Amino acid sequence: MASKPDWQNLDLLHINRQPNRTSLIPYACRKSAMVGERGASPFYKLLNGVWDFYFAAVPEVWPEGFEKEDYEFDDVEWDSINVPGNWQMEGDYDVPQYTNVNFPIPYDPPYVPDDNPVGFYRREFTLPASWAGRQVFINFDGVNSAYYVYVNGKQVGFSKVTHMPAEFDITPYIHEGENTLAVKVFKWSDGTYLEDQDCWRFSGIFRDVYLLGVPKTHIRDVRVTSLLDGEFKNGLLDVECDVFDYDTAGAELELAISLIGDCGRAVLEKTLPVALKGNDNTTLKLSEVITDALHWTAETPNLYTLLCELKRAGEVIEVQRVRVGFRTVEIRDGQLYVNGVSIKLKGVNRHDTHTELGHVTPMETMLR
Repeated sequence: MASKPDWQNLDLLHINRQPNRTSLIPYACRKSAMVGERGASPFYKLLNGVWDFYFAAVPEVWPEGFEKEDYEFDDVEWDSINVPGNWQMEGDYDVPQYTNVNFPIPYDPPYVPDDNPVGFYRREFTLPASWAGRQVFINFDGVNSAYYVYVNGKQVGFSKVTHMPAEFDITPYIHEGENTLAVKVFKWSDGTYLEDQDCWRFSGIFRDVYLLGVPKTHIRDVRVTSLLDGEFKNGLLDVECDVFDYDTAGAELELAISLIGDCGRAVLEKTLPVALKGNDNTTLKLSEVITDALHWTAETPNLYTLLCELKRAGEVIEVQRVRVGFRTVEIRDGQLYVNGVSIKLKGVNRHDTHTELGHVTPMETMLR
């Protein structure tokens, strides 16, 4: 029996995708981290824009050579497409599809139709000169439905969880100067059965694509739990911080953790030693009580800023930033409580949907 292709193999969610982590943008200094504008970070490079695009309604008309690892082919006649975007809204490639109760394809999980449209994306990018010697990752915040990623003709990885970010380490595949990024996107996958909802069906790269060029010694993840004590007075702060070392040199470092209120005053400042031996990683943990912490509620959304600063010999290597609110959510006797107060929820159930852009949803649209 022939093996199933990746896009309809229930036992395969991804190839070479990085472990899930908090969506964080590292900063170079405390000041820029406090501002929190990702575009100001020297570790961040956005790849949104106009990409080359080829649409294949059926697999038999794929561009020759694309499926090979060391592909070389002529894409002069390719079209252009916006990323983020949905190919149904970007040209005469396909049509939007709406269905509610019925699946958009014949029901035969995990199989999908053989005539499974594929979109081929390509663009060039140049790494900043300051990224020499850094670890470089590429992030896809949303791609529908399953996709392969290639850099300079080599297959980097595969993923098929549409509305979840996927991150790949492309350090072994890049070089100085111009690099080629290519993405092969399948319209349908076994995930289509799990993502079936009352919504419009669109395909393609519909959220941001960006690079992170981080130091070889790097804060990989920060996890925060922020509750209130039994009297709903003091904050209970638990922080876990993963520090990775992609180098072999190793170093003894320190991690400075600060919790800063809206007034700019630090209510917590702690420094933890970090011992790494090279090609290693470690998790640092901190638990603290924040006296008379401001409560977070929907009506009073008080937030603190948590900064995790990785330092070597007192010099900042990078800073990670997390916004923190103290609240306790409980369900008791069939009621929902926030900070000990029974509440009712009023809200809007919406999908990422725009009348002209499909699943691409600008900030202004979400706020409206």
